[in-house]
This record gives sequence, C-alpha cells and structure tokens, in this order.
Amino acid sequence: MLWRRGEVKTELQKTLLTFILVAAFGGAIGVVAFGAGLINMPVVNYYLHGSQATMVHAHLAMPLAYGVPTMLMWTFAFYLAGGFNDRTLATLRKAVVVLAIGFYIQVTLSLGVLMYMQFDKGSQLGYWYIKSLITPDGTLTGFWTDPTVKTIVWARLAGDLIAAAGIAVFLVSILRAFPKALKAG
Repeated sequence: MLWRRGEVKTELQKTLLTFILVAAFGGAIGVVAFGAGLINMPVVNYYLHGSQATMVHAHLAMPLAYGVPTMLMWTFAFYLAGGFNDRTLATLRKAVVVLAIGFYIQVTLSLGVLMYMQFDKGSQLGYWYIKSLITPDGTLTGFWTDPTVKTIVWARLAGDLIAAAGIAVFLVSILRAFPKALKAG
C-alpha cells in the first residue's frame, strides 16, 4: 500500500493522491461507464452514435482520465526541478478539483440532458431527427432549433467557465515557474 490512512502528510503526497483520484474517478465514469459501458453497446450505439452521448464520454474521459495524469506529470516534474513549492502544489490540488467539477457540471446541466433527449427523440422519430436543424416536411421543429435544446446548450457555459478557471490556474502556474524550472535543469 502506498499510504496508510492518516499517513498522507506532505503537500506532494496530497497532490499526487488528489490528481490520481480525480483521474481515476473521471476514468471510471467517462471511459468505463459512458465509453465502454454505454455508447459501445450495440442497442444504444444504434440510437446514439455521434450524439451527445459521445460528448458526455469525451468531456469526462479526455480531460479527466487522460488530461489530469498529464497535468500530474508536469506538476511532478516542475516540483522536482524546483519550479513549484508546497504552496503551489496546494493551489494546483484545488485547481484540478475545480477543473473536474467544471466538466461534471457540463455533463449534468447540458450534455447529459441532451443525450437523454436525443435518445428519447431518436427512438421515437428516428436517428435523423437528433441531427436535424429542420424537418423535411416542416411539421416539426428540428432537434437543434428547438428552444428548449438551445437553452440546454447554453447551460453548458457554467461548466465551461469553471473548468476554464481550473485549467487557467494550472497554465499560469506553469508559465510562472518555467524560468525557475529551466535553471534547475
């Protein structure tokens, strides 16, 4: 066991653990649940291929399961090179949690709701409808021009801004520490 309960004491240990947990949780939900478990099931894929279900998978898997470990490698390298101190690590630990919260808000308020709506409408009207701006006969509003859908699309902005704040803290920290980390090499 890497750490026993109560033995995580240094900022580096806390940072490693936080980044690993954020990546693991993002991987479990984004990669496994929504990727392998949901959108790859043939019965679901038939109705949702190329829909917002793919976006839910991508918005959790890519930044959390793949991006956060990359951010951790940069963080660890900058710490070892002397570019980051314990105070920066504490800040980055909070920033990665804010980043994750932003992506979960995107999925909860917008992408997941759109996924459900597309599955519902696609199973009722056909796959063509979930991709429509207008309907061929003009009797229905196209999926993407429906006023409710437009509102839900804009609801994603809250998560976008929160995730952007988290990544901005990381990027600013990297830029500020870059000259100091270069001197150590």
